[in-house]
Amino acid sequence: MKECKHLHSTQLSTDSFTHMQWGEKLSDGRLFTLMAVGKPDGIYNAGPCSQFVFGRISEDGGKTWEKPYFLYEWPDHDTSYLLLGWKIDRDGRLHVFAEATTDAPHDNPKKLEGHIAYVRFDSYRGENPLYSDIAALYRYTGSLNNIIETEAGRLVVPFSTFMGDNFVSGTIWSDDHGVSWEASNDVSVSSEETSAESGAVEPVVAEVQPGVLVMLIRTVLFRLWYAVSYDSGESWSKAKPTNLPSCNAPANLLKLPDGRILLTWNDGLGHPMADVRYSLARQCLHAAVSSDGLKSIHGARIIVKKVVGDQDRIHNAYPTASNYSENEVLLWHFEVFGKCGSSWKALQGYLVRMNPAFLEETEVKDNWAEWISDSEKTSAGIVLKNTNEIAHAITNFPYAKKGSIKLAVSGILPQGTSILLSDCYLDRLNFIPENKNGAYKDVVGEPYTRLSPNAAGEWLIEWDETEIRLSVDGKQIQTCRKNTDGFNHITVLFEKDGELRIGHFHAKAEIPDWDTGIRY
Repeated sequence: MKECKHLHSTQLSTDSFTHMQWGEKLSDGRLFTLMAVGKPDGIYNAGPCSQFVFGRISEDGGKTWEKPYFLYEWPDHDTSYLLLGWKIDRDGRLHVFAEATTDAPHDNPKKLEGHIAYVRFDSYRGENPLYSDIAALYRYTGSLNNIIETEAGRLVVPFSTFMGDNFVSGTIWSDDHGVSWEASNDVSVSSEETSAESGAVEPVVAEVQPGVLVMLIRTVLFRLWYAVSYDSGESWSKAKPTNLPSCNAPANLLKLPDGRILLTWNDGLGHPMADVRYSLARQCLHAAVSSDGLKSIHGARIIVKKVVGDQDRIHNAYPTASNYSENEVLLWHFEVFGKCGSSWKALQGYLVRMNPAFLEETEVKDNWAEWISDSEKTSAGIVLKNTNEIAHAITNFPYAKKGSIKLAVSGILPQGTSILLSDCYLDRLNFIPENKNGAYKDVVGEPYTRLSPNAAGEWLIEWDETEIRLSVDGKQIQTCRKNTDGFNHITVLFEKDGELRIGHFHAKAEIPDWDTGIRY
């Protein structure tokens, strides 16, 4: 069976991430994106250098892109300009934001200094550039992952900025099409981490009611956190944790034409980085949709996955999305440590087109192309064998607070075979004996419920609001309490030699609403 990186979507094109960042559909139906030429080593290169912004157009819906055309040269050759993001407003103006780093010592990333550089054009063609340094945030900033224009016409730009020990989040906004900008209060998230990535990092926002905005925040605390603004981004509440698991990675929010909100994020927990106590499990990207302003979500399905040949520590991360039609969206993301050889010095970017309708599904059957495993996959199922110290296979299904799973399993059950149910992705890396990538259990704990089948056969797993029941060939063998409200992943694994065949899979969600914990 052919491995497929992108699920429930159509891959349109791939390129260096600096050549094809996020994009939008123009009024004439073509697609537009920006391309940046900056300093060779980005923020860590202090040598004088010319730096440019180019536009790119696609005439065929993103499959191919025309040659770049010149838009702008950043004014200071000593400052490093890292293109962060941009937006075309309702009147066709192009707003471009860059991270302008003015001091970047090689030996201490906490001493980075900088600000937000901004340029506005009358259109995507680049007429009448208006440049300014946004003094409201004259301090080093992190990545930018979305920009919104509210129903009332205000531009709201979420940023995280570095305050000496960690990041804080907030927004800048403009009511005069970018001529002037104001800044909100800072939103903070406290943790015991001392790394530069701790705090409230890389926020995204969505307008959930007229004038009411919700901010989702990247943290090192194994959850997305959130804050609420009741004045279109001028001020924000204190941050609180959501119920949504997340590694240390940013999410993305997009309001769909019908008013629902699309959420994309790394719903994964796993191996910590060296010398820190937080998860960087970015192997898969997930998507969900909300019909009630992010108070609950449906789906939580994998849309970008780790494939055979990728490194265990692969990053499929930093999603951005835009509306393509009434029924489809465009999704961009980058990859690091993929089988193509991508790295932090050479980010690989991908563009896909997706119809979010599948996120409303409540059951899946025999979804073998969606399983993630080093073992053999065929059109008839999974052949689970011990490869690289562990036999491991995991798949995703519609989130269910109450639901059931049926599996047809054949073979002689290896000693120690386990079924793990979780509301997050669990990579094989977490279960390799004597894993050198971090003390997984000490840091992340066990974000799953473990079941222990006593034989191969017809496995039936059922759960309701309180407990889980496992039956084998019609006989109930285990009952236990749930450790989370619901599940959207199942893992089958064992460490010993042996072979199991999974020949049928059927998961059904009877209560598919995932309460995010977001309140306003």
